[in-house]
Amino acid sequence: MERLLTTEEVAELLRIEPVTVRRLVTRGELIAYRIAGEYRFTPENVENFVESQRVVVRVGGGRSQGAEPATGAAQRRAEADRNATPSGRATDW
Repeated sequence: MERLLTTEEVAELLRIEPVTVRRLVTRGELIAYRIAGEYRFTPENVENFVESQRVVVRVGGGRSQGAEPATGAAQRRAEADRNATPSGRATDW
């Protein structure tokens, strides 16, 4: 069995307060196990949470500049941008 992290350890890794870690669990954004009344976390679940927080910065094309979460619609737009030809038409290759 892999070592489980405490709320305090996760907070230290992410450089946030322990109460914020607990809020993330309550909102369903961070997966945790409840053992003896305390949350415990697998390193893999913490890594997955961090990956889910990645942002995509888009510049050019007449669109506004800025960062947005790389989830849902933002991921689909980024994928469409990568598949577009210089003419702006999407390709299947």
